[in-house]
Amino acid sequence: MSDESTESAVDTTEATDAVEAEDAAAEPEERPRWHERHAGGLGRVVVVSLVALVLLVAGGGVLWWVRAEYDHRQRDAAITLAARDAVLTLLTLNPEGVQGSLNQVLFASTGDWREQFAQNADQFVEAVRAGQVRTKATISASAIQSADDGRATVLVAANAVIANTDSPQGYPAVYRVLMILEHHNDRWLVSDLKFVA
Repeated sequence: MSDESTESAVDTTEATDAVEAEDAAAEPEERPRWHERHAGGLGRVVVVSLVALVLLVAGGGVLWWVRAEYDHRQRDAAITLAARDAVLTLLTLNPEGVQGSLNQVLFASTGDWREQFAQNADQFVEAVRAGQVRTKATISASAIQSADDGRATVLVAANAVIANTDSPQGYPAVYRVLMILEHHNDRWLVSDLKFVA
């Protein structure tokens, strides 16, 4: 080979190497794009965020349900207590304390029941005093038939021993009282009361 062709081959090789070097410099190294580098981490963040959101919503729902159940139990306990107290007050009488019992019944009443009882109050007091009526009642059972935040229907069963001038030794009696209570100013008041068989 001649010197010329050798030089030409060397020049061609150098030129090729130089072009390849320029091409390599012009093209940056292939690095992963941002989304390829962070896709795994971003996916984990999204999944963790969704799980946290689901847990937060579920936890809030559970807390709301627990609070609602607590409120209903508290309401039902207040209804039951008011109904039982009203029946005990009405059925536990003596001539000396009849006016106080009457006042308690009126204080725990509302609506038509209160008006009806107030209209007959004097006759009630007179009958208890004249007959020397003494009653001692105990509650044997009570059940809420229906209730919401403003109204409740309750059945109360009571046992009593009744003594009077005709029967000084007393005799037993069983009562079943169906009551409707209404919620007024944070109190449950009797709005209707019936003795049932």
